[in-house]
Amino acid sequence: MKVYRIRPDRERYQMIGGVPGFVDRHPPTHAESPSLQEWHPWTLPIERASKRRGDFLFFPLEFIVCSTALTETLRDCLKGDVQILPVNLEGSEDAFCLWNISNFVEALDVQKSHFPPALSQAPARWVFQRDAFSRPMLFRDVANPAIPLVATGFADESRDFYLRVVKRKLRGLKFEQVWESG
Repeated sequence: MKVYRIRPDRERYQMIGGVPGFVDRHPPTHAESPSLQEWHPWTLPIERASKRRGDFLFFPLEFIVCSTALTETLRDCLKGDVQILPVNLEGSEDAFCLWNISNFVEALDVQKSHFPPALSQAPARWVFQRDAFSRPMLFRDVANPAIPLVATGFADESRDFYLRVVKRKLRGLKFEQVWESG
């Protein structure tokens, strides 16, 4: 089993720009459980519009945006892990979704992981508790909730987001391996 940190491919693909008032209108956290009826779709600006648009776009605070059509093809990989919220992109008539990874798992072994000085959010060395994972999943760890992660390497590959993205050669995300079970 492996765990990857999900990052944007900023060098090659477009990103979502800042949204005024984002702090006041952020997507819900795991503690907040709003219904889709309470969500008012945002219109998101594109940053670096001269770059190619990948299959995925990244949004501040590590949220993922992609087309509604792609979301539908990946829906079985997202079930139980991601809240799907409709959004609009400036200058586009296509339908898009913001993925709020709402699966919070207490998997990071904070005793064995190595954290650098407080200026950095990410551990320098990640160590996870193997028994915290029973399936492939998108998740955020309770000890470090700002960072989207994906667990892969299970016998059942049908819901494996990482494998599906790699096999389809979808663009716009980078996967940085942060841990492998021994």
